[in-house]
Amino acid sequence: MADDKSDEQMWDTFVGKLAFDVQRTLNRYEEDHMESNKRDVVRTIVAAIEGITWIYREHVQEIGVNLQTSNSLYDLAFSEKTYSISDKGDLKMRPNFIPITSMIRLITNRAKELCPQLDIDFSASGWSDLQQTILIRNRITHPKARSDLKISQNEVQTARNGFFWFISFVPDVMGQTNQSLQKYAKTLTSFIEDLKSGDSEALKLYKYIESMDNN
Repeated sequence: MADDKSDEQMWDTFVGKLAFDVQRTLNRYEEDHMESNKRDVVRTIVAAIEGITWIYREHVQEIGVNLQTSNSLYDLAFSEKTYSISDKGDLKMRPNFIPITSMIRLITNRAKELCPQLDIDFSASGWSDLQQTILIRNRITHPKARSDLKISQNEVQTARNGFFWFISFVPDVMGQTNQSLQKYAKTLTSFIEDLKSGDSEALKLYKYIESMDNN
């Protein structure tokens, strides 16, 4: 079962450092709107989004394991690897780069499978701001002209908006999936208590599950 305390510790340490870096670059930008400070804001924000996405992915994977609802396709996608088979039958694994925005949607789709009541609105402006921020980061990371390095104040604001939307979105989804796990644990505990008490229906269901596992 996912440990709420360990989740909090992760946010207090790893995410705390990422958030501190973002705040520090934003402070520098507020003091001086020079071009290098603008680029630092965007780069640092995207680094923080990537780090938080990793925690988001790990959390949702753990929830899936604890709910005993494994999905090999998701597991392969989350590993960011793919495989090929040669004519001789040799199996080879190779890296499979997944864009960060696609990974966020993939994780969320998996979370929805585990927690059907999730209602995520990707039509919100925050999501489009995050997507635009990634494009800005890519542009300044792989510049092909001097103009590629220029970032407007509106683009800095877009990056801020996308980041703050994301750091509100992820804990909300994580919290709701934790609730699903807690509900599952409560149901399982109740079932075990029924078995201990000799409840006939619980025993019948247990024998059925056992027979399915043996097939």
